[in-house]
Amino acid sequence: MSLGKHSVKTLVLASLAALPLTAARAAYDYTILGGANLVGGFSVSVDGTAENGILVGGIAVTGNVADTVPGYQSFTTVCVDLNGRIYLNSTYAFNEVGFTGQSGLNPLWGQPAGASSAAYQAINNAAYLFATFHPTTATDWAALQLAVWKAVYDTTSTGSINWNSGTERFEVTTDVNGAWTEAQGLLNNLPRNTDYAGYLLKPTDTTAQELLVNVTAVPEYGTILAGALMLLPFAASTLRIVRKKPTL
Repeated sequence: MSLGKHSVKTLVLASLAALPLTAARAAYDYTILGGANLVGGFSVSVDGTAENGILVGGIAVTGNVADTVPGYQSFTTVCVDLNGRIYLNSTYAFNEVGFTGQSGLNPLWGQPAGASSAAYQAINNAAYLFATFHPTTATDWAALQLAVWKAVYDTTSTGSINWNSGTERFEVTTDVNGAWTEAQGLLNNLPRNTDYAGYLLKPTDTTAQELLVNVTAVPEYGTILAGALMLLPFAASTLRIVRKKPTL
């Protein structure tokens, strides 16, 4: 199923650094909105598959205070992965699952795909970028989004970014307003020296995608322990947003 040029791709990172990691309730409801922090016209390639004319940047997310994560009713965020989809102006129910240390990793994050140590480093790099960079313009938000995607697909087991032509999983083929140049500057700050914990919001609609919320730094750099990973199914760890439902 092809996507039009009004599509946005994203697995959402939402920073709630001030909130403790506490027990979650059964489900939360959020509506995925558009917003002024989206920039159109980007083309990217992921694992050799081209995605052309997509919207990139900050996604506005909102819900009723009684039905959302405590202290986090509305926010603007970016995504982690380029697969799967959710629809703008649609509401989804999410179950909350803890993300910390070796728990909640997608085995297809990182470079190479399937390496658990790379997956661990990839999601931590993505969380670091979101927690430490604070966009003020739509181009800034687009830069952050592109940097997060690059971190998710091309972080190696050492925490560094793979820039070797021919082996990169994620590439930007059409830039807009210099956002990709700005993103590369953000990526130059990697590898990080802090790891992160948070929550994954897994949608009850299995065709939708999960969100990452309540991101907070942990005091010590993590140690990768073989065999200690809890790996999520690939389809449960990605998010794409489209403006209109496709025609079947």
